[in-house]
Amino acid sequence: MRRLTLPLTVMLLLAMAPLSGCLSFDDHDGDGIYDEDDPDDDNDGIPDKWESRNGLNSKNATDAKLDLDDDGLTNLDEYKNGTDPNADDTDGDGIPDGWEVEYSVDATNATNAGLDDDGDGLTTLEEYWNSTDPGNPDSDNDTISDGYEVEHGMMPLDPLDADLDKDRDGLKGTDEFLAQTDPNEPDTDGDGMPDGWEVEWGTDPLVDDADDNPDGDNWDADYSGELEAEEILTNRQEYWNGTDPWNGDTDGDGMGDGYEIFFGLDPNDAEDAVEDPDGDRLNNHKEHMAGTSPVDADTDGDGMDDWFERWWGLNPLSDVDADSDMDGDAFTNLEEYIAGTNISNPDTDGDGVLDGHDVAPLKNVAINITIFQIGVSHDHMIEGAIDNPMVGRPYELYFKIYVAGIEVWSETIVTSEEDTALNLTILVDIPDDLWEVTITISLWENDTAESSGLNADDHLDVDGLSDDLDCDITYDLILGTWKGDTTDDVTDGKTDGLPTDPDHPDGAIQFDIMVVPV
Repeated sequence: MRRLTLPLTVMLLLAMAPLSGCLSFDDHDGDGIYDEDDPDDDNDGIPDKWESRNGLNSKNATDAKLDLDDDGLTNLDEYKNGTDPNADDTDGDGIPDGWEVEYSVDATNATNAGLDDDGDGLTTLEEYWNSTDPGNPDSDNDTISDGYEVEHGMMPLDPLDADLDKDRDGLKGTDEFLAQTDPNEPDTDGDGMPDGWEVEWGTDPLVDDADDNPDGDNWDADYSGELEAEEILTNRQEYWNGTDPWNGDTDGDGMGDGYEIFFGLDPNDAEDAVEDPDGDRLNNHKEHMAGTSPVDADTDGDGMDDWFERWWGLNPLSDVDADSDMDGDAFTNLEEYIAGTNISNPDTDGDGVLDGHDVAPLKNVAINITIFQIGVSHDHMIEGAIDNPMVGRPYELYFKIYVAGIEVWSETIVTSEEDTALNLTILVDIPDDLWEVTITISLWENDTAESSGLNADDHLDVDGLSDDLDCDITYDLILGTWKGDTTDDVTDGKTDGLPTDPDHPDGAIQFDIMVVPV
């Protein structure tokens, strides 16, 4: 039997017939590549396989622009960044994929969330929470780092708070950041000094340095040689007084701040250096140089003022020199001060008497006796005239006065029957080394007529007893007092102690005594 032979074309068609249901000649995106061979059938930039794997439609280009997980990334962006289009936080680090992609952070690496790439003190996660730029340490460009602003409740996206002084410590936000102080706390370190003051004067606003004393302007008020706590001018006290903690003399007046503050002067006023509040003839600057008190004229309390001690080379800070006798004149230094004598000259007035023995060491003195009145008529004082009432002519009377043994005669006094009123002054120079002197005042008559029955130069009775009892007193030149024939403040001679005798009345001579320079 003969075998049937088919043409070649028929044979090829028969061979391909089983495959005809599997082959496709579609080109969905019209790019000239059959869909069978095209990796991106819808030409949306996303491979078909990625779309299929993530539940997208590879033949619908519109889904490339969709943001199915609402993370800020389209599906195309998700593909490009390797993120999951169905999860808003692919790496699970708490930061949406879109934010990470926006700020060039790897959205597929969770470790980035804990990094601080810009060194502003905020991790990437914290940057996200605060909407700050993880690649810029100062998102609002106000010169304050984002981390500082976030830490202290400032606004890292608002540059205006850089100029605010919220805590009123004298520092605006920028200054607080530079000093690393707390913009919400006026005294960051709690040492009693505001941050602004510490920054201004260069102390440390972050460390309690209130008790430091960098300029050493203390004052040893009790001169003990050791500084007690209250004698140290600390930084805190410098703040209280408005002085410079690095300059011991803020006002430049030559007096340390501690000295001025201790004594109540003004450490910010240079003009008080020439003042003399205690009136001791040492101005404040000189008191400071001497270490004496400007408000106490006698710093050591020894009875001598500071100027006197400084002038004579004594120690105004020690009271032991008050009892010493520098010039050996029997006067202590204190007595010299009280008397006003020269403590280096034993005889200040040069009269040959040591100051300590001189009743008037600054000058030579004399006794001045002023006789005011003879108390009764001269007839009653003339011995024998009382027994001779016919005596009527006047007599020449005069005084003989003894002062410290020195005899002085007065000028002649012519009297009459009337009581004698006069103002007679007699000056007797006495040795200056006498502290008390005896004074005797006697009345004498110079007889001009023998017929009177009296002789020339008769010693007359002053006190009414006899012709040799006179007015006798002892006068104290230092105290200016007397004792003897006195009543009240005027010596009158009426001290015979006898009952009043009308026939022999006491003859009172009223006078006064005083010491005067000559």
